Amino acid sequence: DTGLSRCFHRIRAKMYLSLAPCYLETPIEGLRQQHLDPLIMSYNPTVEGVIITYNNVRLAKENINNDTEDGSTEFKFVAKVSDENPFSFVSAVVDFVVWRPRVGDVLEGYSIMQSQSHIGLLINDVFSASIKKFYIPEDWYFVPNQADETSTDENNFKRLGHWCDSNEVPVGGKIKFTVRGIHVNGKGLSIEGTLLTPDMERDSQPVM
Repeated sequence: DTGLSRCFHRIRAKMYLSLAPCYLETPIEGLRQQHLDPLIMSYNPTVEGVIITYNNVRLAKENINNDTEDGSTEFKFVAKVSDENPFSFVSAVVDFVVWRPRVGDVLEGYSIMQSQSHIGLLINDVFSASIKKFYIPEDWYFVPNQADETSTDENNFKRLGHWCDSNEVPVGGKIKFTVRGIHVNGKGLSIEGTLLTPDMERDSQPVM
């Protein structure tokens, strides 16, 4: 057990979507092209997470008409239309794979930037996270580079310096942290993390 939280989820969602006239013969392809493909790797409030991929797209039951006069098994779909809009409207059911972290989850990210104010992390090589200095243990300390010195790690990420832990060991590579805040930035998510336990966070708060 890695102790990490499970943030990838399979979610089934029902969506009410428009359909251009050119896709009336191929409604599933139209839904993919118009609506579903653009959702990949973006935050979507319907599923409350970042959509990684999707499959099993089908029309909802209310949009399928199986009653045929000739007795054939070919289904026909039913869509809502209006006199003022050339688009039709249908409900579709889709299975999504979603990255959906929650406050309190334990994640692991690769350190891509360290400064006196924070540690920047990359989760799953895609998602960004930041740990501000207020949520770094008090017995850690930052060692800045010299004014004329620059450094990079094995992945060519630039360093302004590095943090050392309580044992004076430089901090780098993969860092496990707890999610304390999640912010939606347009179509993306930014994660605010902490290296402190709840008791340590309470002790670090200023006295009012």
